[in-house]
Amino acid sequence: MGIIKSGGIVIDAKESGETSKLAEIFTEQFGLMKVLAKGARRPESRFGAATEPLTLIQGVYYVKEDNGIANLSAADIVSPFQHTHDDINKYSYGSAWAEILVSNLPYSEPQKRLYSVFHQALKDLEDIPDEQVEKFFWAYALKFIALLGYRPEFMICSGCSVGKSDDWMFSVENGRLYCKQCSQSLRDSLFMRLDSGETRILSVFSTADRTVLERITIDEKQMKTVRDVIEGFRRYHIQPEGELKSLQFREKINKKND
Repeated sequence: MGIIKSGGIVIDAKESGETSKLAEIFTEQFGLMKVLAKGARRPESRFGAATEPLTLIQGVYYVKEDNGIANLSAADIVSPFQHTHDDINKYSYGSAWAEILVSNLPYSEPQKRLYSVFHQALKDLEDIPDEQVEKFFWAYALKFIALLGYRPEFMICSGCSVGKSDDWMFSVENGRLYCKQCSQSLRDSLFMRLDSGETRILSVFSTADRTVLERITIDEKQMKTVRDVIEGFRRYHIQPEGELKSLQFREKINKKND
């Protein structure tokens, strides 16, 4: 493959050897890549800041065919998303998005639509007010899950196609919505009860842009239900091993500060 160039978002970075970093970078042109940044932990290294997670870079990579790990040859920071890095709450949510992606993306397969949505999510996270952050996190998490191939349905009953009900049942198992009557015929599904307002919010989350998300009002009860549905669906289908570590860390920090 040789020398390649692409914009990319650093998903994760770990220490490698005495002075280097091994990073996972979601590139626009080539999908998820495992990248060795030699000497990145040295104080004078030009790769140090460019390999921080949740940083947008323009990179040049030397790709070897033997081990699947590219060498970082050059990197310019396009956006450090500094406000996100300076805010532990925002940084935790952004890192949780990265967890969802890195555990499900195949290596070296372009995912341009998903990359574009992730880039937009980080741009939105950078300057939205604190009270909007949780809402934006779960909306984009649902978009990522759908783009990874697990698109749930929140519009109509999958049994009888009715579009209106005050009492819905969402199947975590198959990602479909059912009216109460139709849900009774499905013996093996894991169901979560929703009202009409909650299904509307979930449907909006699936497609809404920033302008719509900023306008939509969600009370505490609705937010809890929406969070439980998305998190339950995520854990059942794409990350059954457990909770998002970044959100667990956020909760620990918040408890210490209370």
